[in-house]
Amino acid sequence: MASKKCDSSSYIEESDSSTPSPSFNVYPNVLLVMRHSERVDDLFPGWIKKSTRTGKYKAYDLNMVHN
Repeated sequence: MASKKCDSSSYIEESDSSTPSPSFNVYPNVLLVMRHSERVDDLFPGWIKKSTRTGKYKAYDLNMVHN
């Protein structure tokens, strides 16, 4: 960078045209997936007995997996 003196005795920095401008790497689109889940037995302690009363699994709450 070149320095140039002003009338006020302070220096002003000017960019040197011979210095290459910074280049940035361009990456392809990236998809980041994050999941969070709770264990069923933490939320519904008796879920096994309640959801298998007929011998087949049946979800009794919207937060449970449906067939």
